Amino acid sequence: MHACGHDSHTAMLLGTAALLVKEEFPGTVRFLFQPSEEAGDEEGKSGAARMITDGAMDGVDLVIGLHVDPSTPVGDILIEAGPASGV
Repeated sequence: MHACGHDSHTAMLLGTAALLVKEEFPGTVRFLFQPSEEAGDEEGKSGAARMITDGAMDGVDLVIGLHVDPSTPVGDILIEAGPASGV
C-alpha cells in the first residue's frame, strides 16, 4: 500500500454496497472503482477515460463520486456540481 487512500476507498465502496443490498428501491446502483488513475495504458488512457471507453458509464443517469482529500478538515464534506478533482 502506498497510503494514498485506495484502502479507504475500497472499504467505503464495499461498506456502502453491503448496506444498499439490504434496501429495496427502484432502479439499479452500479459501483465503480477507478483503477490506474496515475498511469496510462498503451493508448495513453488511464482510469476514468479507459472505463468510459469500455462502457462503464453506459446507461448511467447520475454519478456520486468521492475522493479522500487530506487537506479537508475532519468532519467536513465538500460537495460540488459537475467535474471535480482530476478531469
